[in-house]
Order: sequence, then structure tokens, then C-alpha cells
Amino acid sequence: GASVYATPLITDLYSDGRKDVVVPAFVHFLEVLEGSNGAKAAGWPVNHKSTLHISPVIIDCDFDGVPDIAVVTYNAEIVCYSDDGRKIANFHIPALEVRKDWYVGLSADHVDHDHPD
Repeated sequence: GASVYATPLITDLYSDGRKDVVVPAFVHFLEVLEGSNGAKAAGWPVNHKSTLHISPVIIDCDFDGVPDIAVVTYNAEIVCYSDDGRKIANFHIPALEVRKDWYVGLSADHVDHDHPD
């Protein structure tokens, strides 16, 4: 398996009264482990073709009343998966253009960082 750089999500994904662990592997995979025994849940892991630097969240992406899992990838995508691992939504976040000299004209920092409080 890949390294994990973000905090796993612990949730009752299947609404069965048992906690499950959603693990955001750093490279390409998102998996769900059944909390009762640590086994991989059916339909998992899934491949998202990017890296994950932040934790997944639970959200109802398709408004069907069943919890889904959403991740934001390093490739600027929001990807939603159903509880059985099916990809149900994929949104690309447009790049934000930042001028090379974005900092020119900013006021000087009024905090003296050379002396701690």
C-alpha cells in the first residue's frame, strides 16, 4: 500500500452502527476498511489517478440520502464516491491565475517576528 499523509476519516459509512475507516492513501488510492475487523469493504479501494494531501469528507453528493465520500485531489478535482466505491461525481476546479509580482504594493508586516511574544 501507499503512504498515508492525511488523516483517515472514521465514520459509520453504511449506517449499520459500526465505524468504518476511510483511508486516503497518498498516491492514487482511496480505501474503506470495515471497522469491526479491518477488512477491505466491498468495492474498495478506488483509483483516483492523483495524490491526496487532505482528509476525505462525508457528504451526500447525489442527494439520495445515503452518505458519500468526497476527496479533493492534488490535480484540482473534487471526486465523489458512493458507499460502494462507484464514482458518482467529478468536478475540475479551474486554476487561479496569480501575477508573478502579486506581493508588490503590500503594506509591511506590522508584527515584529524577531522577538517572540
